[in-house]
Amino acid sequence: MKIDNEFKELIESMDFFKSKKNKKCNYERKTVHMNEKPFNILSKIYLSKSPLHFRDLVRKTNLPYSTVQGVIKKISDVLDIKIDGRNKYYSLKKKLDTNYLKQEIEIKITREFLKNNTNLIIFFEEVSKLNIPILIFKKIKSKKLNQKLDLNIISFSNKNIKLSSKLIPYKINHININLNDIKKFKLGNNYNEILKSHIIITGFDFILNEVFGKWLI
Repeated sequence: MKIDNEFKELIESMDFFKSKKNKKCNYERKTVHMNEKPFNILSKIYLSKSPLHFRDLVRKTNLPYSTVQGVIKKISDVLDIKIDGRNKYYSLKKKLDTNYLKQEIEIKITREFLKNNTNLIIFFEEVSKLNIPILIFKKIKSKKLNQKLDLNIISFSNKNIKLSSKLIPYKINHININLNDIKKFKLGNNYNEILKSHIIITGFDFILNEVFGKWLI
């Protein structure tokens, strides 16, 4: 599957992107079908470096105790639940259908990011045409990017890649990682931070599998 087609599906799944011109388009192929509350809970579990205690899950999602408890019961088939005394810790199971769920979570994270930063849509479209895996290293937790901040972008390619900042109101800090240097990249000081704070632009399969290793069963 080409990466630009992957991005096209992502854009087509965004409600605000629909216009009068494309009302007749078929949107049955929407990439994301997950409701907000399950997504909120699953994404926090997925992005956590270690299993999450129930209390931490309530705090991180900012959802009522009873809501988190109810959602966990519904999604328990994809969760690995460890019990330590009276405490329960939650992580995602390592199995095939959970791998697809992880990709769906990442796509929805990107989708939500674009909803809050619509000034980046054209840039994302242009970058996707390069047909290489690219992500944003996003240190700031706020939904909307501050235009005074630099945009840290990492691409993975053996080609000499250059990104133009003419389409966006940000200064770009771009690093390209040669495919042969990915193992070295994983040993870098910022790797764990990138795992926790990133937005994938294109190449979800490659980045999850080869760069993050979160698809390994």
